[in-house]
Amino acid sequence: MHRSIDGLKPLVTVSALIVLLTGCAQQPPAKPDVLGVVAPTLGQPLAVADASATALQTSQRLAWVQHPGLRQSIAQALTHNRDLRVALSNIERARAQYGITSAAQLPTVAATAQGSRSRTSADLSSTGAAVTSSQYAAQLAITSFELDLWGRVRNLNEAALQQFLAHGVHVTRERTGVLIFAALKEHQVEQ
Repeated sequence: MHRSIDGLKPLVTVSALIVLLTGCAQQPPAKPDVLGVVAPTLGQPLAVADASATALQTSQRLAWVQHPGLRQSIAQALTHNRDLRVALSNIERARAQYGITSAAQLPTVAATAQGSRSRTSADLSSTGAAVTSSQYAAQLAITSFELDLWGRVRNLNEAALQQFLAHGVHVTRERTGVLIFAALKEHQVEQ
């Protein structure tokens, strides 16, 4: 019987080594998206901000434009451009995804405690003596999270961050394009 256990030691060792090494798979480095654009999902509503707040922010951003007609034209183009609203919606979605993936790195701990104490007078007690009873409870809860031994969560977090940054670049590109288009149109109208 002792020999059969000795014969299993190499098998158990090799099996444990195989299981550990399969978890060490490295994530290939992410290839950046050339355009940095994720197409909006069909059927999802666009995030449209309050028009007056958007107009106020736009007019404050365009204070450097001296010509009032051009400023109004650019503000109107920025407020009503659908591509810009899609880009802003994509950046909000990427921001939410980045928050979700970074939340998986750390556990959330919640603690609650409560206590109650009651007293029964001697005339109501079955023993004829006053009784004081106390009850205490404490709870500690830890949400599930993933130990990032092989970098899976770190890679997901990095991918979400890169997507968020790419959407930021896309929004800047859209705004610049709208601004140039509105300026060219205004220039054509004046001539």
